[in-house]
Amino acid sequence: MASKNHYTAIISKTKEGGYTGQLLDVPEVITEAMTIGELKVNLAEALQLILDIKAEEALKNYPLSF
Repeated sequence: MASKNHYTAIISKTKEGGYTGQLLDVPEVITEAMTIGELKVNLAEALQLILDIKAEEALKNYPLSF
């Protein structure tokens, strides 16, 4: 079974009626949505994108060799 990581988000209500969210542990993850439910989905998707980018950068900087 895969373990789940937990992240803390700062969520703010916008003047337009939606929400913005940013992860404390990964501050590059910032997104917005009209509902909290949509915001959670957007945060998870943004987190996955950032983690993928960081993994690609790590492989470029430290290529694996066997």
